[in-house]
Amino acid sequence: MKINYLTLMVTTYCTLRCAQCALSIPRIDSAHYPFNDIKQSLVRAFSLYDYVEEFMISGGEAILHPQIIKI
Repeated sequence: MKINYLTLMVTTYCTLRCAQCALSIPRIDSAHYPFNDIKQSLVRAFSLYDYVEEFMISGGEAILHPQIIKI
């Protein structure tokens, strides 16, 4: 099966308060998702699809995740 795009949300944490933010970030319960949960999600997702045209890492502000390089 092929999908056009897959977005992985790694955090809800963000230091900005953008009015146009679709996720209503920052949230009161802002958090970084644990690396092992992210890894399991990726393994599951890529086992379901033969081809992903576009892959995006997202979140509140994804680069603020303390393990973003590992991700």
